[in-house]
Amino acid sequence: MKFFINQHIISSPYSNELMIYDSLLNKYYLIKGNGKEIFTLINEGKSVNEICSSISDLYGNDLIIQKEVMKFIYSMEEKKIIKRE
Repeated sequence: MKFFINQHIISSPYSNELMIYDSLLNKYYLIKGNGKEIFTLINEGKSVNEICSSISDLYGNDLIIQKEVMKFIYSMEEKKIIKRE
């Protein structure tokens, strides 16, 4: 299962933050921490399992981390920032 990013992304190469602009709602979302890596992986066309695996490689193979990744992805789906293919 793949995801697409619906909104315009503004990213700083110098910080671990990602700014997403939702033109429909005229609203900005600031994504911090692992969110930036998750969006990079989504942008590369990775699946949920691949995203969880990559994040686990970075932060340790932990179910809590995988749950956090899923929670983050679901919250971004609810906000219509990303959508499933």
